[in-house]
Amino acid sequence: LVGHCVNLLPIRIATDPERDAASLILQARTAVLDAYDHQGVSFGSLLKHLQLPRDPGRLPLVSALFNLDARIEPSAFAPTGLKAEIFSNPRSAENFEVYLNVTQDAEGLLLECQYKTALFDQATVRRWLELYRAALQRCSTDASQPLAAVLAPTVAEQAQLAAWNATSRPYPRDLRLSDLLLRGMRQNADATALVFEGQVVSYRELQSRAWQLAMALRAQGAGPGVLVGVCLERGIDLVVALVGVVLSGAAYVPLDPGLPTERLAGMAEDARLALLVTRRAEHAALGAACGPACHVLLLDAPFGEPATVDEPSLLGSATDPAYVIFTSGSTGRPKGAMNAHRGIVNRLLWMQDAYALRADERVLQKTPFSFDVSVWEFFWPLSVGAALVIAKPDGHRDSAYLAELVQRERIDVMHFVPSMLRFFLDEPAAAGCTTLRQVVCSGEALPIDLVERFFRLLPQARLDNLYGPTEAAVDVSAWSCRPGEPSGGVPIGAPIANTQLHVLDAHMRQLPIGVAGDLYIGGVQVGLGYVARPDLTAERFIGDPFNPSGRLYKTGDLARWRADGALDYLGRSDHQVKLRGYRIELGEIENHLLGLHGISQAVAIVREDTPGDPRVAAYVVSQAGNLDTELLRDRLRQVLPDYMVPQNILQLGEIPLLSSGKVDRRALPAPAMPQTASARGRIAPRSALERVVLEAMEQVLKLPAMSVTDDFFALGGHSLLAARLVTALNRELDLNLPLRVLFESPTAERMAQAVERARQDGGVKRAAIRHDPARTSAPLTAQQERIAFMEELHPGRVIYNSPSAHRLRGPLDLSAFEAALHEMVRRQPVLRTAIHTVEGGHKQVVLDAVPFNLPIEDLSALPEAAREAELMRRMQALVDQPIDIHQAPLFRIAMYRLAPQEHAFLFMPHHIIWDGWSFDLFYTEMAACYGALVRGVPAPLPALPVTYADYAHWQADWMQSEDFDRQLRDWNARMAQAPAPRAPRTDKPRSAGMSGEGATEWVRIDAPSAERLRGIARQADVTLNM
Repeated sequence: LVGHCVNLLPIRIATDPERDAASLILQARTAVLDAYDHQGVSFGSLLKHLQLPRDPGRLPLVSALFNLDARIEPSAFAPTGLKAEIFSNPRSAENFEVYLNVTQDAEGLLLECQYKTALFDQATVRRWLELYRAALQRCSTDASQPLAAVLAPTVAEQAQLAAWNATSRPYPRDLRLSDLLLRGMRQNADATALVFEGQVVSYRELQSRAWQLAMALRAQGAGPGVLVGVCLERGIDLVVALVGVVLSGAAYVPLDPGLPTERLAGMAEDARLALLVTRRAEHAALGAACGPACHVLLLDAPFGEPATVDEPSLLGSATDPAYVIFTSGSTGRPKGAMNAHRGIVNRLLWMQDAYALRADERVLQKTPFSFDVSVWEFFWPLSVGAALVIAKPDGHRDSAYLAELVQRERIDVMHFVPSMLRFFLDEPAAAGCTTLRQVVCSGEALPIDLVERFFRLLPQARLDNLYGPTEAAVDVSAWSCRPGEPSGGVPIGAPIANTQLHVLDAHMRQLPIGVAGDLYIGGVQVGLGYVARPDLTAERFIGDPFNPSGRLYKTGDLARWRADGALDYLGRSDHQVKLRGYRIELGEIENHLLGLHGISQAVAIVREDTPGDPRVAAYVVSQAGNLDTELLRDRLRQVLPDYMVPQNILQLGEIPLLSSGKVDRRALPAPAMPQTASARGRIAPRSALERVVLEAMEQVLKLPAMSVTDDFFALGGHSLLAARLVTALNRELDLNLPLRVLFESPTAERMAQAVERARQDGGVKRAAIRHDPARTSAPLTAQQERIAFMEELHPGRVIYNSPSAHRLRGPLDLSAFEAALHEMVRRQPVLRTAIHTVEGGHKQVVLDAVPFNLPIEDLSALPEAAREAELMRRMQALVDQPIDIHQAPLFRIAMYRLAPQEHAFLFMPHHIIWDGWSFDLFYTEMAACYGALVRGVPAPLPALPVTYADYAHWQADWMQSEDFDRQLRDWNARMAQAPAPRAPRTDKPRSAGMSGEGATEWVRIDAPSAERLRGIARQADVTLNM
């Protein structure tokens, strides 16, 4: 019978890695025989009756296919005189994600794996086949082995894993953090060490003040092994305190003055603090958190004589603790992770090797010092004699402030958690941060789209993704990001110097490359444990089976090795989460909820009901009637940091459970939209200012019909949304409000009052750009002047052509598209602008109209391959044509017809009138104009509030101001001291993306092994395909 008679049988088998291979064979036998009993139902019928959700990108129900071909005897052709050899043709496309076909022949078994190249690369599939071959060979030798042993890494994989962990660097093992700091501070005593809000501190002054504090601390008993609390707002005093504690030989314990007093008291108690460095204001807010036995040293009161020791002695060893940072704890009490000098010194030496910070560069310190990223922010620049620029308190939450600070202080290196990086890149001024050469991300997963946005906006900068827990000296792996990441995701990278990373199973066995498991950290950066928590220390810090003299730290993170030696982060194995860079133990929130009156059950989770906006939600059960959830949140704020307080607390009749008795977290209901005051009687805006503020709040929170008395934070606002709201208000009201004002005035009513007070006090208004709709000329901006000079110096070059090509699929109304282009040119004066030379200078002139047409070239008659090549050739020919900046229009356009419903559009403006942000606006407005023309309605676009000519006039005025003179003097001083410029490093052009076609890989099982497998099959009464 010839025909399509094959039927696909879906088989599902739950495997236990501790069961032996023989039992798995019997389990498979049962499953396959059961399927055979029902093979009359076709695969299509199964899909029809199961009513499974469909995904156009893959087949439902089955994604991996196995097939065993019957033995084909080629000798059947012999009587005809033919010698036949049978091969399998590799497929160029594959319906299934993975298709393993096994062919039997005289030489054994040929394993052929067809796979989708859009999902898997060749190295991964090849590795799978090698592991499968090794597993079959192991099984054929001894089927009584547990499955974990059968599927253990191959010898080649073990060697590869060892090579990836061969990270030894000859760093001095006895070096202390204090040694590093002294080395950096002594490089140039007169160089700038610290910059903060207009204050500048030299290394001479920093060293003097730090040693003065160190000696005072030593006089009170500070030294190796002693923990000293530091409770200060961010500023110069904080850096002096941290350096002073380190020089004293003691270890510092950050006590953030913004944390609840009860939480600080628990941290001080666990650390057994006998010494505290603070100031009067912070000490008053701290209250009795540290207890009466703690000696307090106030930096704003006399505490010792100025240091006069030329060669001060350092105390302790590299194995002593350098700092203790408390993180969220699942028991409801934070746990203090203690790290030794040798760990943080290794981390800083690696960072200097990796990023080569120069003494003439500047690093921004913006991370709260109660988080471990701050450790390298503080000490890396100081260890090499670079300048440390300190952000104002709470400045790390304000993207507008950060962008301004980076530009004003010429920052070279800074850190972001990815969620804050997204807000920073949303800030219009971020594109002006051209001094940035290195940005480091850590704290949470880095999305690939954010990487692409970063490189589009800041192409001169390098972006690295780092990973590490507080328990292992900040970071233990690193990955250098690149535009167009081919893997489609951002890994956490490879282990750094003198560090090992292991992906292990529940029994501490190595897992093959690509298999998910628990991530363990080994090497010199593994911390000392938790203060006053010997039980937890013994649980998480364990012996290293790969290094008898070492220890491993069990991170609780899930990861897998990639084929390139980097690690993918896959989430947590417990209920710890990272939210906007903060490490949160959900169990701590649950325990605090259970400690409140009337609550009998509590569950906390992180939900992301709105993409890109994850939030903590808590669910409680109470036998005491209805609970006031806002009161519960207020009580939690007394013991938890703001970032740990759930945005939503839902009261349930019961917590949903799985059949196992565990909480069914997927069944927990989504929180309802926060209830505004409209349900209680909405108070509408009573002034234009209240209306502006309230509309901005509604837009940010996505809540309509808010009242002016609604609390922004009570309705779901958090620090990042707060930053977005303040940025919007500053833009709308032409102000420069700090982020703090929203925390002090969280309702529209109070915020409007705060704005009025700020206006009356003066000093917050930004210089406005005055719009003149009749403006027909303007001076060139500073940016334009440079381009005009270069264009006239080297006429005929095309380096400032800014081409943008677009493939358009679907029905296209060409006349409407061209009309939309004309409307865009009419609407945007810069598209009607030319550069004229007047009396030896330049000015830009806006013409009333610019005649142009949209050329249409038809390539649809060409074969597809030739068509694409011809399209590229013609586009390149247009891109290679110079644009004369003196003749409008300063853009080129072309449309290429590729098929009845496929076109390519090229839009190429000159850089003197266009930038990357302009493209975003162009796309938005073109879409609106084209859509309106197709529908025959007016375009829904408001009149322009400001034009580029308006901006050029504003800049010309500003360049006559004192502020401009001050910045110019600053730049002149900077350039006078700067080294000679170096040629920028560039990447090679990337090749085209993946073709999306399938590919095939083969491995062979030799005849003896194949025969042993058949023998095992006969003994178990199964066939090879079972």
